[in-house]
Amino acid sequence: MPDISEHFSKRDFACRCGICRNELKVSLTLVGVLELIRMHFNKRLDIMVGHHCEEENARLGGVKKSYHVLGKAARFTVQDIPAEEVFRFAERIPQVQGLGLDPLKKQVYLDIRDKAPAKWVWEGSRELELTPQLREKYHL
Repeated sequence: MPDISEHFSKRDFACRCGICRNELKVSLTLVGVLELIRMHFNKRLDIMVGHHCEEENARLGGVKKSYHVLGKAARFTVQDIPAEEVFRFAERIPQVQGLGLDPLKKQVYLDIRDKAPAKWVWEGSRELELTPQLREKYHL
């Protein structure tokens, strides 16, 4: 049963490392952005990664103040909707300042960073800044 918003519960965002006992930190602005995406497509939105505790972030080799640690990022899919289409919609949401596409996993990453906006595509393990060529290649 949802307990953070109409469609999301704490469980959706909690750390899944299995050690920290589901530590949770999540921005309500992030939840609002994901609700907007969920309602736009009228399809279930599955969060693959929400919050990471600091230990899990270190284990994964993340940066010290990762947006996942801060509760300001999510990696997700929208049921039956291509990730590229979700990416294109998310670009139009002003609060989304970090936006990434993982075409192999068919997932979108977004964050609500306070710093300069950034967009990228993962090709394997490489994170590449979104260029006009990559935008064309992935139909973004």
